[in-house]
Amino acid sequence: MGIKEKIQSTINTLVTVTRQIDVKQTNLAEKDTKIFNEIVRSKQQGNVARATMLANELSQIRRTKKSLAGSKIAIESIVQRLETTKDLGDLAMTLGPAVQVAASVSKALASTIPEATRSLSESFQDMSSMMSETGHLTGITPDIQLSNEEAEKIIYEAQLAAEADVKNSFPETPTDIKQAEQEEA
Repeated sequence: MGIKEKIQSTINTLVTVTRQIDVKQTNLAEKDTKIFNEIVRSKQQGNVARATMLANELSQIRRTKKSLAGSKIAIESIVQRLETTKDLGDLAMTLGPAVQVAASVSKALASTIPEATRSLSESFQDMSSMMSETGHLTGITPDIQLSNEEAEKIIYEAQLAAEADVKNSFPETPTDIKQAEQEEA
């Protein structure tokens, strides 16, 4: 299998992981709405303890959604870079940061979507193999450490975008619940 075919295979795997994240996000969004409505009902019924418990659960769901959103954006960034690489051939410069981002995203998804972790691991191995092959073909061995700053930049940008998306998509927690949580702390 040639380099372009390996890049396409890696892109396909990453797109599959993105779809898995989409499914998980949809399920969490439905759960978010259901729990939020349950919090409102509990507050209307004066059951502050139940509302507080549900608010804590909702908070965890929203943290998970935020993490998934960041991971998805990072994976989409890798796909975009790989597609550009496939078209323009700048393989060594692209794969270094992509390998690092894939490793970071894989760790972030390990507890949320374990089946995606396996796919990312395979993609990580494919990208590492391509880097190795590129080094042998060109006589240049790419230095992953030199790309570390770029990978961190991608992760940071993805996190900011994820936070903005998540913040815009959630209704605000009722102030009564916020005050009850603060009083308990």
